[in-house]
Amino acid sequence: MPLAIEVDTERRLIIARVRGVFTYDDISGYQTEVLSKPELHGYDEIFDISEVESIDYKSHKKVGELAERSAALDNSMTGRLAIVAPSYGAFGLARMYQTYRGLQPSSKKKIAVLRSFEEAVKWLIGQRQSVHAVTATNDRTPRWP
Repeated sequence: MPLAIEVDTERRLIIARVRGVFTYDDISGYQTEVLSKPELHGYDEIFDISEVESIDYKSHKKVGELAERSAALDNSMTGRLAIVAPSYGAFGLARMYQTYRGLQPSSKKKIAVLRSFEEAVKWLIGQRQSVHAVTATNDRTPRWP
C-alpha cells in the first residue's frame, strides 16, 4: 500500500493518503511510525482512503483490535480524526472502526467518517472553531482555529 503522509506543523495536522490495497498491517505500521511520536500528539488527522482499490481486513475482529490499539495510543492532548471514505465498503468499515473506537474506555479522539476530503476539512475547521471559541471565552485569549 503506497501511503503518503504530510505533516503540517503550523496547522497541527497530519494528512495520510492511501492508494492501492489497504491492509491491517499497513494501518498498524502507520500507528507505530506516526501516531506514537510524542511531537505529533494532539495533531488532527485526515486519513484519506479515497484511492484505495481494495481493503484486506480479514474480519470484523481485526477492526476491533485496530480500534483498541488506536485508543491505547490516545493521550491527554488528543486531536480529531476525519476518515475520508467515499465508497460504500470503505465507508462501512470506517464506521465500524468509529463504533469500536467509541466503545474503548481509553478513547479520547473525536472521529468522523466523511465522503470527501472537502467535508473532512470543513469538519475539522468546525471542530477547531468550537473548541477555540470555548477556550477564548474562558481565558479571553483569541485563538486561530
